[in-house]
Amino acid sequence: MSDMNEKLLILADDLTGSLDTGVQLSKKGYEVTVLPVNTGIPADFKADVLVINTDTRHMKSTDAYRIVSDLTKDAMHSGFRRFYKKTDSGLRGNVGSELSALLEASGQKTLSFVPAWPKMGRITKEGIHYVNSRPLSESIFAKDVRNSVKESRIDRLIHLQSDVSVSLNVETEGIAAYDCASEEEMETLAAKIFADMHRPLIAAGCAGLLEKYPPRTGKAYSTIQCEGLSEELIVLSGSLNEVTVRQLQYAEDNNARRVHLPVHQILRGDWNETETEQFVSFFLDEAHTPLAIIDTLDETVTAEDKAENAAGIIEQYMGKTAACLFRQNPHKTLMIIGGDTLLGCVHALGIETLTPIREMAAGTVLAQYTSSHGKGYLITKSGGFGDEELLVSLQKQLEENNKMKRRPIIGITMGDPAGSGPEITVKALSDPSVYERCCPLVVGDAKILEQAKMFVSHPEIIIHPVSDVNDALFEYGTIDVYHLDLIDDVKNFKIGEVSKEGGRAAFESVRTVIELAMEKKIDATVTNALNKEAMNLALAEEGMHFDGHTEIYAAYTNTKKYTMMLAHHDFRVVHVSTHVSLREACDRVKKDRVMEVIQLAYQACHDLGIENPKVGVCGLNPHAGENGLFGREEIDEIIPAIEEAREKGIDAIGPLPPDSAFSQMLGGWYDIIVCMYHDQGHIPTKTIGFVYDRVKQTWKAVEGVNITLGLPIIRTSVDHGTDFPHAGKGESNELSLVNAIDYALRMAR
Repeated sequence: MSDMNEKLLILADDLTGSLDTGVQLSKKGYEVTVLPVNTGIPADFKADVLVINTDTRHMKSTDAYRIVSDLTKDAMHSGFRRFYKKTDSGLRGNVGSELSALLEASGQKTLSFVPAWPKMGRITKEGIHYVNSRPLSESIFAKDVRNSVKESRIDRLIHLQSDVSVSLNVETEGIAAYDCASEEEMETLAAKIFADMHRPLIAAGCAGLLEKYPPRTGKAYSTIQCEGLSEELIVLSGSLNEVTVRQLQYAEDNNARRVHLPVHQILRGDWNETETEQFVSFFLDEAHTPLAIIDTLDETVTAEDKAENAAGIIEQYMGKTAACLFRQNPHKTLMIIGGDTLLGCVHALGIETLTPIREMAAGTVLAQYTSSHGKGYLITKSGGFGDEELLVSLQKQLEENNKMKRRPIIGITMGDPAGSGPEITVKALSDPSVYERCCPLVVGDAKILEQAKMFVSHPEIIIHPVSDVNDALFEYGTIDVYHLDLIDDVKNFKIGEVSKEGGRAAFESVRTVIELAMEKKIDATVTNALNKEAMNLALAEEGMHFDGHTEIYAAYTNTKKYTMMLAHHDFRVVHVSTHVSLREACDRVKKDRVMEVIQLAYQACHDLGIENPKVGVCGLNPHAGENGLFGREEIDEIIPAIEEAREKGIDAIGPLPPDSAFSQMLGGWYDIIVCMYHDQGHIPTKTIGFVYDRVKQTWKAVEGVNITLGLPIIRTSVDHGTDFPHAGKGESNELSLVNAIDYALRMAR
C-alpha cells in the first residue's frame, strides 16, 4: 500500500479475535501487525494492516465506547481512512456501544455490519443470528460465564447498548446489518462492501467478512523468518467453552498427557511462583507424548473459591505457567486457547507485537511474537472454534510439516520475466503431487509471479514472498518465492519482448539460486529459460558475457570440467561441445575431452541410480567415419577415448553411427549416449519430446530436461526457450519444467 489512506485499522475486543481476523489479511498478502495491548496508534506505522486488541469485551459499555471512539479519532488524525470493527462471532461483549462509537467517531453515515461466518457455523437469517443452527440466545454463548448472550436478533442486541438506527439488508444511515447464510452470500456482500479499495471504509463483523477482503496488489514485501516448529505440542487452555472441553477430552482419550492447573489452591491463595515452577517441571518430565495439555478445568473448585476477580487471577497464573514453560523447554510448540489466557501470557512474557503467519485450521492461528527477550512462536485459537479432533490434528500437522521440511528443497528460477517461465512455473506448482515429492522454492520477483498466476487462471494460489529459505511454507496452494525486487513497474513491463531489465532479472535469479545451492540452503536447482540476447544486453554494461546457463553455472561454481545432458524420461544424451559453431565443434573432438564426457555420463547415470550403465558413444562423421573413409576423428580421437574408458571399468560402446544410435537407445540398448556436438544430441531429444498438434495449432507436449554435469551442485533445466510469442497468454506447456523438477529430485536423493 502506498499511503495511510489505504491502510486498514482493525479494532478487536479480545486477543484471539485480533489474530484470527488479522491472519485473514496475512493470507491475502498483506503485512499485518497486531498490538496485543492497546498502546494507541503507533507514530511511524509501516505495515499494511494494524490490529489493536482493545480488550473491551468485559468492560462497562461506556468505557468500551470511549476507548473505541478515542482510537478511531486518533487513527483519523494519523491518516487512517479505512476501519473495521471486529466483533465476536457469538456477539459477546459490547457490540452495540462499540459499533456506534466507530460510526459516530468516523463521521461516516453508514456502517456495514456482517456478523456471520458461515463456514464456522455462524449465520444470520432475517436478522436472527444462529450458532451451529441454534438461535444465539440458545447457543453455547448463552452460557458464557463472563459474557452470556441473551438476545438473538441483531437490531435488538445492538439496541441494548445504543439507540443508533439499525436497518436490515438495506444501506441507510446508521448501522446496515446484513443476513448471510452461505459462503456465496458472503462473497457477494464482500464484493459490495470492499468494492473501492481507495475510498474510506467503515465496516464490522467477525473474521468471516475479512476472509473475502481483496488480495494485496503492488510491491511485494519481505516476510518474517520462521525457523520451523517442533512437532511436540503443548496446549495451555483457560477456556470453559463446551467446544474446547470436547477437544481436550478427545485429545486425552487419544493418549495426550493432560493435567489440570490447581485452580482450587490458586483461588484460595495457597499457590505461589515456586510451586508454579515445580508444577511445570513435573509436567514436562512426565510429558512423554507428542501432545500434552494443561487446562483450568479443576473439578475441586467450589462456589466458595470463585471470588469476584477469579477470572483475572486464573488469567495471571496461566500467564506465569506459560512463562515457566518457555524458560524450562523453549523448543516445544506452545498453543494458547482462549483470549483471556492469551492476554495473560502476553503480559507474563512481555510480548509487544504479534504477527499472524498462517491459519493452521479455521480460526487457529500461528503467530510470531516480539518481546524484550526476543522472538518466538505461538498457536492460538478462540475457545469456540474447531471440531473435537482439532488438537490431535494440529499435532499431526506439525509432524507432517516437519516431514515436508525434510524433503529436498528445489530452487526454481523464474527465467526471463518477459517469457513463459513465470507462467509454466505457476502451472507446474499448481499440481499437489509436486509438494508431495519436494519443497519447491521459486527464485525471482514475487510481483511477476503474482501477474503470472492471473495469466494462467490460478487466482486462488497465494504468492508468498520470502527473504530467507527458512521463511518458506512449502504448502500446496502457496508458491514460496525467494523475492528479488527486480522489475520496477510490473504493470508496464513488456511481455514477449527483449529488454535489458528482463535480461538482468533472469541473470540475477540464476546467480542467486547458485549462491543458495553453494551455501547448502537448497538441495538442487532448476532453471527456466532466459533470453541470451536480453541477458547480455544487461551484462555488457559490466563488461560480462555468458553464452548461456551452463557457462554461468561453471563461472559461479568455479567448475572447469562440465557438459550438458539432455533427457526425455530414459532417453539421455551428453555433449562434447554445445554452444559453438559447427566448425569449432569439429575441432573440439579430442581424446581427452571425449574421455572426460564419457566419465561425466557414467557418473550421471550412477547418480540417477543406474548400476553398470551402458554408455554409447557416437561418431562425428557419417557412418562413424567408415574406418577413415569419411574422416579420421573416430580413429584418432574417439576410439582411443573409448578404449581408455573401458580400461577404467566403464561399459563404453562405439563409435556408433549417429543415424541409428538414438533409435537403439529408445530400444534400451544404452542408458546414455555421448554426442559430439550440439545438434547431434538436441535434434533427436526434441523430436521425441516436442509434439505439435496441427489441428489445434499448439504444442501438445514440450518435454525434456537439460542437466549440467560436473558441477558441485545439481542443476536441471527446461529444454526449450523463452517462448516470447506465447508469453502472457497462458498457452505455454509446463511438462518440461515438471520433468526438470523430477530429475533434480532424483539426483538430490
